[in-house]
Amino acid sequence: MKSQKNQNEEILIKRYSNRRLYNCSISKYINLKDLIKVILENQLFKVEDHFSGEDLTQQTLIQLIYEVNNPKNALLSQEFIKKLFKISIDYSRTDISKYLEMCLNKFESYQKSNLKDLKSLDILDLQLQILELKKLIIDYKN
Repeated sequence: MKSQKNQNEEILIKRYSNRRLYNCSISKYINLKDLIKVILENQLFKVEDHFSGEDLTQQTLIQLIYEVNNPKNALLSQEFIKKLFKISIDYSRTDISKYLEMCLNKFESYQKSNLKDLKSLDILDLQLQILELKKLIIDYKN
């Protein structure tokens, strides 16, 4: 795939009814592996329906997770998905989303600081984060 012109410039990707993706910045059809490269390069992008112009970015990212989610080595286990679905019914999806993003940021910061071994995660810190989430949920319900 050709390199993008400007990393700060949003790449427009058109999705056609046959689910093919067209990268307008390089005038070329791309596949999901190419889209993964765009993500890994921290490129800004938007996926929209070719005919209606509807924003399909989130839907495409979810499809991407589904496509790369190998059942033998799943990123999102069935239990995780079930629990996520259950709590999304009872609690604010915005709060849940913010909390999950916080957790991912925390995980990423551990990775960046070369703590590759998950056993080295500070359990007490994670428990404190869980307590903070519970407080947010209780405050939201009241």
